[in-house]
Amino acid sequence: MSQENVEIVRRYFDAVKRGLDAYWDNPRSVADAMSTDDLTPAQREVLGFTDVDVEWRNAFGLIFKGQLDFAKGVDQLLEATNDFWIEVQEVTDLQDERVLAVVESAMKGKDSEIEVSQTVFSLMTLRGGLIVRAEEYLHREEALEAVGLRE
Repeated sequence: MSQENVEIVRRYFDAVKRGLDAYWDNPRSVADAMSTDDLTPAQREVLGFTDVDVEWRNAFGLIFKGQLDFAKGVDQLLEATNDFWIEVQEVTDLQDERVLAVVESAMKGKDSEIEVSQTVFSLMTLRGGLIVRAEEYLHREEALEAVGLRE
């Protein structure tokens, strides 16, 4: 199951990248699209990797619970930027249904035009082939400590 979880997380982030490309071609709220059952294929694909009760704690410490709240969190992030992209650097099985994804991200602030890049360490918990929890950390040590591991 652990290699399967690694592949699911890889496919999830590939879907996120496609979703970001589609978003910049036609910016629209994911939460609004969910509410009207008018998701784009890219939005539907990304959400298809998550459990309906998914919990996401982003690198800023904000917590979003459930797919609709998850979508609202994505909207907040994208509405604050003129550009946002990600590139997965590595995906590692941590056992116990958890996977660590190291993701390089970059964005340009909508109002400030300031460009920021950051490596994010995403600790993903999967059950039944779906992501049930995603926790983002700015340091690998914090992510590993969260699961009782140390480098």
